[in-house]
Amino acid sequence: MAELSQVAEWFGLPEVNAPLTGVVLDEYWYLPEVRIDATVGNPGPSLYVMGMRSQGKPFFRLAVKSGVRTVKVDVLQPDPTAERPVVRIRANPSIGIPADVTATAGTQTTWQTLSVTINPTANGAFILELENPDPEKPCWFDNVKVQ
Repeated sequence: MAELSQVAEWFGLPEVNAPLTGVVLDEYWYLPEVRIDATVGNPGPSLYVMGMRSQGKPFFRLAVKSGVRTVKVDVLQPDPTAERPVVRIRANPSIGIPADVTATAGTQTTWQTLSVTINPTANGAFILELENPDPEKPCWFDNVKVQ
């Protein structure tokens, strides 16, 4: 299991998320089979790539101000027979996100950027979930950005 502070550091969340007010680090997060993988990355190898060896759904609680926000995440699933990676923002009706917003990777076997857009009506927090649905095949996540 990875330490939460490592995961936030891997993605560089405090630096890249200008519209956010911070990352909540006091939650219990179970991160099965999550590791840093400096052998891959988009556009090249990076110390901020999260590899997931198998099925799992690590999540991050991020503070956000009201207004339209787009979350972009680069994903890689190089095996064409594997289930595709998913980026999800969980519903939070208290800030105006009435339902989950989800993007699923396509069938290509190269890096692709998934985008999900929300329009919170109040300041608050949302949960960003990165999912590898495949129980046997790894996938990678890189370049988490909130705009």
